[in-house]
Amino acid sequence: MSTITYGSAQNELSYRPGLILEAELSTVVTAFEGTDDLTAAFLVEDRPGSNGRGTNLTRKFGKINRDEIPKVKGAGIVGSESTEQEFIDSMDMRYFSMDGFIDNYVAEQNMVSYDLKGQRVSRLALQWAYLKERSVINQLAGNTLVNTGYADYSYSGGNIVTAQDASHTIYCPDASGGANTSDALVAADVDSAIIDTRVIDNLVTRAGSFAYTDWPIAPCETPFGRLYVLLVHGTGFEQIKLNSTGSDMYDISKAAIQGGLDLSMSPLITGEGFIYDKTLVLKSDFCPQGITTGAAQANTRVAVFFGANAGAWFFGEGFTDGDHLGYSEHMIHRRLSILTDTMWGFKRTIVNGQSWAAFRVVHYSAV
Repeated sequence: MSTITYGSAQNELSYRPGLILEAELSTVVTAFEGTDDLTAAFLVEDRPGSNGRGTNLTRKFGKINRDEIPKVKGAGIVGSESTEQEFIDSMDMRYFSMDGFIDNYVAEQNMVSYDLKGQRVSRLALQWAYLKERSVINQLAGNTLVNTGYADYSYSGGNIVTAQDASHTIYCPDASGGANTSDALVAADVDSAIIDTRVIDNLVTRAGSFAYTDWPIAPCETPFGRLYVLLVHGTGFEQIKLNSTGSDMYDISKAAIQGGLDLSMSPLITGEGFIYDKTLVLKSDFCPQGITTGAAQANTRVAVFFGANAGAWFFGEGFTDGDHLGYSEHMIHRRLSILTDTMWGFKRTIVNGQSWAAFRVVHYSAV
């Protein structure tokens, strides 16, 4: 029987699936990926084989004239047929890697009872998960601060971040209901420009109406059915749950408990996500701060609200069909070197200068 070496295919394959599984289970955004651009929040485009090579992907979109007046009897047809507007959105993918090592692997492993290699693989999986969630949220939030200081736009899916347009930016109002118009004004409203269920109501209203955007948003597929999704920092999540005049979350949950709901099922008790006004609300620690004059704005956080086709993932040859991360080992004189890598790209969907299905929501936050 031949010996299975560290570089053999049998050894590598035993770690790559575990790496991918742990990375994708450790991030909430993976739950909203899919191959159907009508229902998935984040469309997954694979490019396997030589026929699909290239690092750029162009996506086409069309817009009908919904106010077009129909022709009447006797009107000319040939040569004057109606048409639709066409737009394109393009994105890139780039190569990224993360690595680790174990010095004198044979001796080190004999000194401890736990799996040293498995520990490194687990650490790398979490780092990929964090990078993935950070990249998605930075794109949806229009966090242009990550356009510099990160080679190949590594903190935004390999694509430059475009600032969110005005139609898809919401500033939480002050305590008296007055409008805020900048991240700095939100920061100045200490403990008052908070995110609550009134803000969610407003987002749902704007998402489904031509009165506010060029592209009304369809709910996306989630583990709980087709819903909108709001990813919010822990401080914003706490604000929504508060028993405040601007939030119905507390009253609804309290009524449910009084009506017989098991305490262990209430988001007030569990601190877990919940559904309100057709919106799945979840926490993420990667929601960035706001921006003022090219710098992070203290006392703010940016939540992201999105629906179907809010963004797209693009994976290159060798990283398709679910195998989105690669795994390789190399041993030099007992020193084990581990490499994990990918060829990927992610970008917020932008059509004719407006986001297709994502809002930026700025709220006050003490951290």
